[in-house]
Amino acid sequence: MEVEFAPERIVVKINLTGKKEPKQITRIRLSRMIQPRDFEDNYRIEWHDETETGAHFLQDIDVMMPKGKAGRLNSEDVHAYVIIDDGDLEQVDSEGWTTKDVCIILPPGFEDVEVVRKPNPIKLRVVRRTKEKGAAKAAE
Repeated sequence: MEVEFAPERIVVKINLTGKKEPKQITRIRLSRMIQPRDFEDNYRIEWHDETETGAHFLQDIDVMMPKGKAGRLNSEDVHAYVIIDDGDLEQVDSEGWTTKDVCIILPPGFEDVEVVRKPNPIKLRVVRRTKEKGAAKAAE
């Protein structure tokens, strides 16, 4: 009797508990992803800085990562950003603040790292650039 098994090869991924360690990654620079076209020419972002120190531009996260990798991941490797989209333009020049989640991207090779504490949300608002500033910029 001949027996065949398909597929010939099976890949099993095992996550062993207890093989991860916590790490805090601090001072990750905050950037922005702007989706609307011509945003920079027509609008600017006002950041709500409750501490008046600019501390919101540096973010912290807590991660669980495999032992042995902890020393290889630092703040320069991690990308933190907020997304400015068309919905933000609908609230242009409003007096209120919009709360945005901070997105985190880890570098290739760190797919097995789990973010267990994300940065706090950021408050901002989009305002229209004044024509005087636009004219001065065009004159430069």
